[in-house]
Amino acid sequence: MATEVNNEVRLSSDLSEGEIRATRNRRGRVQMCLHELLDVHFEENNVPNIVVLGSGGGLRAMIALLGTLVELKNQNILDAVMYLCGVSGSTWCMSMLYTDGKWSEKKKKKSLEENLIKILTVDSCDIGKEIKYLEESSEDEHYSLTDVWACVVYGILHQFDENKLTDYRDASESGINPYPIYAAVDKKKLSEAGASSPETWFEFTPHEAGYAALGAFVSTENFGSKFENGKLMEKKKEKSIFYMQGLWGSALGSMEEILKAILDYIKGLLKRLLSSCETRMCSPYGYGHESMSNTTEFSQTVLLLLELQICAVSGRDPEEVFNKLLKILSGK
Repeated sequence: MATEVNNEVRLSSDLSEGEIRATRNRRGRVQMCLHELLDVHFEENNVPNIVVLGSGGGLRAMIALLGTLVELKNQNILDAVMYLCGVSGSTWCMSMLYTDGKWSEKKKKKSLEENLIKILTVDSCDIGKEIKYLEESSEDEHYSLTDVWACVVYGILHQFDENKLTDYRDASESGINPYPIYAAVDKKKLSEAGASSPETWFEFTPHEAGYAALGAFVSTENFGSKFENGKLMEKKKEKSIFYMQGLWGSALGSMEEILKAILDYIKGLLKRLLSSCETRMCSPYGYGHESMSNTTEFSQTVLLLLELQICAVSGRDPEEVFNKLLKILSGK
């Protein structure tokens, strides 16, 4: 379905044209489902907007939302849902679902669980892809911890999804599936107003991205582009679902939590690289112990340097880390 791109900031609390089309196409299915379930007839312009809200919580939230949706489908209730909304781990589930334009049809009862099991139980992470992604991302002026966090999410989900959110417009507008809304936390607003404030939340749909509380939106393909006085000045490449899964992660709202998660991820990555180095150093006569020792010290040094950088960012006392680093460098 063709959608005209708006190259201006839309200042309005009204729904986007794409969302209007989607809910209009969905309304008949919701109307019929409620009639069958409750034996109640709603006029088409008075059909209630039933929403399923998925919480945050990483992998647990992802699995919990999928289980909820499957049971709703088993009980013939899913067609009554107009909107599917989520944050953090719930958005990981949602982004997986909408790759299939007919995921919510009742005839498919087990394919959703089987697909998730296949994804999570097959370790398909590619270090080369992660490194290449980070190298390319580092050239962008908006390069940040979000890009690193996206790699952490990749390590959890084993999915390098290069699709764009706008690719899911057909799956969202057809009326077959509930209309998706993905939420992200504004870190600054979270610290100022708290999670219960509407201003804290930034929402994304396949059509628009913006602050619902302020009534300010841009076309989703223009998210991250440069605007001046409400006009598009410099078009940037639309971000992939891989990046968006990192951005939607609620851990971004807490610098302490995301730094811890990234440090743990980098430690795991270095251990994998170290293991690879040790394997290559193996000879018919055994390991080269001196080389292996040097590689271990190098790995420990890199980790401690990373911790020093994180101390500088987070304001944590670096004395203990600094003393460990001095001990290694002095050979004691």
